[in-house]
Amino acid sequence: MIRVRFYDWGCGVLDIEKELELTAEIDEYLVQSVSGLSFEATDSENNMEDNAVLWFSAANEDQAAEAIRRIIGARLSSGSDMSFSVDTVENRSHSPALKKGCGIFGKAYEVMLENDLHSHASIDRALLREMVLIDDCSAPYLYSSVRRYDMKKHELFGFSKQFAAKSEREAIQNAANFTREIAYSYDVDFKDMLFGGTEKQILERGTDWCADMARVGAVLLGCLGIPCRIVNLIDTGRAYNGHVVCEAFYEGHYGVVDFIHGYVFYDSAPISAYKLLSDNTALREYPDEYRDLYSAAAISEYDPTDEENDYTVTGPNDYYMKLIYSEESFRWLMSEDEE
Repeated sequence: MIRVRFYDWGCGVLDIEKELELTAEIDEYLVQSVSGLSFEATDSENNMEDNAVLWFSAANEDQAAEAIRRIIGARLSSGSDMSFSVDTVENRSHSPALKKGCGIFGKAYEVMLENDLHSHASIDRALLREMVLIDDCSAPYLYSSVRRYDMKKHELFGFSKQFAAKSEREAIQNAANFTREIAYSYDVDFKDMLFGGTEKQILERGTDWCADMARVGAVLLGCLGIPCRIVNLIDTGRAYNGHVVCEAFYEGHYGVVDFIHGYVFYDSAPISAYKLLSDNTALREYPDEYRDLYSAAAISEYDPTDEENDYTVTGPNDYYMKLIYSEESFRWLMSEDEE
C-alpha cells in the first residue's frame, strides 16, 4: 500500500486542495496523474482534522510513490505551512490516536485542570482542551511542522522590537529576561490577582502566573518572527505540581523557554520538551522540584491572530482559593484522585 500523509498541526481543518491549488479532489487528481494508481481509502491519522491520510495501490508501488512525491512537491508552495510524506507499507492500519485534552495526565490532574481559574470560554481554557500529550507516538507529528502567524497587526508588534538582537537565541533570552523581571517583582496577594486577558493587559497589570506569562512570551517571540507554542508540564508524582512554559522554533529546532524564570534551554542546539522528558541531563543543575516537572508534558498551538479568541479576565475561583491558602499541597486535598 502507498500511504500519503498531509498535515498542518494546529491549523483547524486542513484544506489540501486549496494548498495545492487543485480544482479536483486530491485522490482523483493523483489517480489521473499517476499511471496504474488506484485509490483505496482515506482517514485521519490521529483522529484530528488538521491532517489526512490517503491510501493507494499500484502494480509498482515504489515507482508510483516516487511519482506522487514529485507531483505534490511541484504543486506545494514554498510558503505553505502544510507538509506531506509518501511511503509504502505492507498493510494499511490506523496509527494510535493522540492523547488530547485535560485528562491526559490522569484523573486527579484532569479534575484540577477542569477547575482552571480562567473563564470557561477563554483562549486559556481552549489551549487546555486542545493540548496534545508528548510521547513517542505523538512526537513525530508534533515536531514535523512549524506554525507561523502574521503578527504585524498585533498590539504588541512594535513593543516587541526592543528585544530584537543579532541572533534569534539572543532575542529569545532578551524577552525571557524581561518577563522574568516582571514575574519576580510581582507582589500581589492571590485573592487580588487577575487572570487571562490580552497579552497587553497581562503586561500592564503584571503577573507571576505561568500560563498567562507563557502566552505573553509566545506573542513577543511571534512578533519577532520566531514561532512559539505553549507547553504544559506536570509532575505526575506529586499533587498540584504543574507549570507552563513554551517551545520556540529557532536554528531549525524547537527549544524550551521558561518565561517565568528566564530559562532558555540550549546545548549546541535548542533543547525540546520531548528531549527533556527522556534525558534530564540539561536539568541536573536545577532544583529537584523544577526538574520533576518534566515527567509529563503536552503541547498547545496558540494562534494570537484568531479573531475568535476569548480574552475574558477573571479573578480566583473557590477551588484555587482553597488550594493556594492550604497549608498542605503535597497530597490531593479535594478528592481529585478518587474514582
